[in-house]
Amino acid sequence: MNEATTLRPDDEPWAHRAALAHIRQELQAPISAIIGYTEMLLDEASVCDCGDQALPDLERIRGAAHDLLELSEQLLDADRLEALEPGHEMAALESRIRHDLRNPLNAILGYAEMLLEEA
Repeated sequence: MNEATTLRPDDEPWAHRAALAHIRQELQAPISAIIGYTEMLLDEASVCDCGDQALPDLERIRGAAHDLLELSEQLLDADRLEALEPGHEMAALESRIRHDLRNPLNAILGYAEMLLEEA
């Protein structure tokens, strides 16, 4: 998260909500794009001769992206986040978000690298 989306204890409630909405958008828009592009690639791979090699990795990428989206939705649930106090709890949440989203993100990167090697 960059400096513009870091929440501080002295933020006004509206600024706090706006920052949380920005963080949700910054995380979930690229995840949705990964899912969309993967589904397009799966469609293409299913009709071309090269699809047999690519399909398993593409399926894994799509699964990991769905896991990533679900986890981000859980971590950034608006009702849950509204109950948090700006400051210490938000700093802990930012750290947890970075940590928890790293595993499915690394899976996506790993499968994509495998696809590139096969291509």
